[in-house]
Amino acid sequence: MLLEKRPRPSAGVVPGTILDKTDDILLGDACYPTYFLLCKLVQRGIDGVFEQYGARKRSTDFKTGKKLGARDHLVLLKKSKTRPDWITPEEDAQASATLKVREFAAAGKITVTTFLDAKVAPKKKSRVLYLRRWNVELDLRNIKTTLGMARLRCKTP
Repeated sequence: MLLEKRPRPSAGVVPGTILDKTDDILLGDACYPTYFLLCKLVQRGIDGVFEQYGARKRSTDFKTGKKLGARDHLVLLKKSKTRPDWITPEEDAQASATLKVREFAAAGKITVTTFLDAKVAPKKKSRVLYLRRWNVELDLRNIKTTLGMARLRCKTP
């Protein structure tokens, strides 16, 4: 096992969803680490490892927050005053006002994670775990190509 998951209380774990166990880990690309998704993961006791979103990457300052090591820190994110269109008022109300996440630089990329303990989730192991996500994408592409589904068409999105 690359990273050891430590048990946490199951806050809001929803049975029947894809991610329904407190020991699940969500790996995603740079489109995923939005404030609201990260809040939902933390509420459910699920950890996530993501590449940093491009616009946020430019503003990442490793001199701020709690320093964990070279280009590795904990940072407190604040909820936006304006609710995005894709978030319901109920989801907005459930999201905490602030959220602590870890950002670190490894292999030329900035990674965002809810694994806050650098001893439990060292940079190198976290980055290797994230890179495994790419193998999953390649496997899915292979399956689609083999089944003749490499290019799917439909009348509506």
